[in-house]
Amino acid sequence: MPCRAIIGLGNPGPRYAMTRHNMGFITLDAMASHEAISFSGSKIAQAETAAFQMDIDGMKTDIRLIKPMTYMNRSGEALAPFLRYYRIDSQEILVIHDDLDQPLGNMKFVKKGGTGGHNGVRSIIQYLGTDDFPRLKLGIGRPLPTIAVEQYVLMPFEPHELPVCQRVIATAVNAVFLFLTKGMNVAMNQFNKKSVEGA
Repeated sequence: MPCRAIIGLGNPGPRYAMTRHNMGFITLDAMASHEAISFSGSKIAQAETAAFQMDIDGMKTDIRLIKPMTYMNRSGEALAPFLRYYRIDSQEILVIHDDLDQPLGNMKFVKKGGTGGHNGVRSIIQYLGTDDFPRLKLGIGRPLPTIAVEQYVLMPFEPHELPVCQRVIATAVNAVFLFLTKGMNVAMNQFNKKSVEGA
């Protein structure tokens, strides 16, 4: 059976649960809830995983949701063993992560590229040996000049930001399913440069 992997980036533990850097984890949790499945620890690598099946191009496909438990800077260390074990090519994955260069409420699919200053993406590129893999970037905006980026990404969302965050996550789940069923170009055309209502 064909296999695809959706990787959400974040940091493990309740301390980081609703921080800006955990947009990937939050999206995967929402996907798992949508499919009525639960995450569990993996024997393959330091990660939590969940799985479900769906029809893609008339073929039953195994969809693996992966949350690296290695902390953000070592995300690739957890991901690489999965791709080897399930024989998943880098083109058959989607990495979901936060993006400082877009405001909260925006999202953007990209087919490949550099790190954009994101340490989780940097680690994945390092371990996979390529930057040629699809991503879904979820905007978190940039901090005020008085707040360091390293501090900002580990801060929880402000109460007034939570409704927008919730709408973004719901939209991201729909975007991922469209990506899986219709492909990158369709997903890019529908969701790139489009702000979630109320952002």
